Amino acid sequence: MRSKRQNRLLVAGLCACAAGLTLQREGLGVAAMLAVMVVWLAYRLGCAERGPAATPPPTGDDIRLAERARIARALHDAFLQSLQSLILRLGVAIARLPAGSNDRLELERALDLSTAVMEEGRDELMYLRAATVSTDLATALARSAERFRHDSAVAVAIHSHGAALAMSALTRSEVVRIACEAIANALRHAQARHVDIALEWGSHALTLAITDDGVGLPDALLLQTRLGGWGLTGMHERAVLIGANLSLARRAEGGSRVTLVVPCTPQPEDAGLAWHQRLYGRRHQW
Repeated sequence: MRSKRQNRLLVAGLCACAAGLTLQREGLGVAAMLAVMVVWLAYRLGCAERGPAATPPPTGDDIRLAERARIARALHDAFLQSLQSLILRLGVAIARLPAGSNDRLELERALDLSTAVMEEGRDELMYLRAATVSTDLATALARSAERFRHDSAVAVAIHSHGAALAMSALTRSEVVRIACEAIANALRHAQARHVDIALEWGSHALTLAITDDGVGLPDALLLQTRLGGWGLTGMHERAVLIGANLSLARRAEGGSRVTLVVPCTPQPEDAGLAWHQRLYGRRHQW
């Protein structure tokens, strides 16, 4: 809403503009230019009076992402660094013990456990940082799939159909985590060698289907009312967090299928492009 001062400046500018047009018809071009400058000055003064636009308050997703970034920094700077130091000390201690001794075997088991914890911590750090990086879902999934290809012999294929919809960084992060857990389950528990990820973009939702060629999920697990085991509880909780629907099924041709339906928002129309299209569209109709 304009202030009284802005209204007065606007009126003064309009009057000066009218006077300038009148003088221009009389051949006084310099006076007309001065009138235009007065209009421009009135506009600038009005903008200055409004001051800078207020920063919108952070949303729930903004707060969650900021917290994830903080945890990622703490995980890298404190926990993982300390764990790396512990692994190095264990290695030095093991080298000083005779091969085959009970003490050395115990320390070797501790070293293996510490290394596994380090790998899990690095994976968690990757997921946390990925949530704060602006990228599309297909690219984020491809990066995660590359890690599985590197760590195992599994072949992961990604297919995307339809126009991508708007998705918050938090939602994208949770979708990637659910997909990665599904792939890990297919590797560890279903002995899968091939995993297929299909993204079907609809008008208001994304359907993510993950299929594998493994032995499939046990019937007892599929009949459970509440998901449990194999990391499925965490997958279900993540789906609920983003308002998505998660389902699991055994495929008739073998293997299993994990389906995630995520509600999305259609991509907003670019304001400048929309104005341009409306303007020239009307001219074309004329």
